[in-house]
Amino acid sequence: MEELSKLDHAFRTLASRPPAIFLSLAKSIIPANSAPSDAFLAPLSVGKRLDIWRVCLLCYLLTIDGKRIVPRELQLCGLLATMRHRNSVVYSGCGTGKTLFMVLPLLWNLKSVSIIISPLKRLQANQVDIFSPYMRSESQLCMD
Repeated sequence: MEELSKLDHAFRTLASRPPAIFLSLAKSIIPANSAPSDAFLAPLSVGKRLDIWRVCLLCYLLTIDGKRIVPRELQLCGLLATMRHRNSVVYSGCGTGKTLFMVLPLLWNLKSVSIIISPLKRLQANQVDIFSPYMRSESQLCMD
């Protein structure tokens, strides 16, 4: 957890740079073929574009070399809805990125609380295994 706090501090420092400098840095770090498309970003306000680039960079930096992840546009749409305090229901096939969709808001705000309901025991167990190192000690897990 301490390592995550250090990374969060470093990221927040980078993200607090003036928008033009931050965008230039983010675009130089994230490969162009993984970055959000201009068509996706065009209708968004400047503030929302910055939020999108910030979460893309955060996600990219948190993942390991060789398997770097940048959220897809479907996942970013879900993040925008969550940031606007809208409820979301995601209906999508296996392997389309639903888990990252639910984790992005937690990455964006490490002090947030989330309730995740999963009807699939094996998927739930897998998600607990992946994310338990990052959970606070008071977190509650119910496997029933």
